[in-house]
Amino acid sequence: MLSSFQARLIPGVNAGFQPGVYKRTYTGYFGGVTTWFATATLTATNKIVGSINDAAVSTNTSYQFLGYFKAPYTETFTFNLSSDDQSYFWLGTDALDANFNTETPFLSANVGLSTDTIALTAGQIYAFRIQVGNGLGPGSIGLSVSSPSLALTSDLTSLTLFNPNTLAI
Repeated sequence: MLSSFQARLIPGVNAGFQPGVYKRTYTGYFGGVTTWFATATLTATNKIVGSINDAAVSTNTSYQFLGYFKAPYTETFTFNLSSDDQSYFWLGTDALDANFNTETPFLSANVGLSTDTIALTAGQIYAFRIQVGNGLGPGSIGLSVSSPSLALTSDLTSLTLFNPNTLAI
């Protein structure tokens, strides 16, 4: 079933972008409070090329992944988000600072898997933001995508972009 969610396009993304996403690491557990990241202690920023899959999220740690998804086909895409503990995934303009909150995510997961579909347009760029935190014990995060023309994959190398001149979207 097609989601009622509509990912609005992001204008002005230029060809200078590179494959991958930013992974920001923070000390502490965000506990599902999306504004927590604005004042949390940032401990690292890394460029991730490949997958947003980590089966060993550290205890008392939160992550924020920032980037853009470039649709390779005009068709319906299925996104799968899994996490332990809480996670949120915004796509389109809802991923931007002024719009994201716990009421607007495309997907959210809490110790499990969340899946939804959305129609996207080939060549178009959609901002995305993922926030995940782990309190006590082992934690994990995973994102995969598929479409009629794209086999299920967690390798996002050819599907994601980041701006090398900023640490934000």
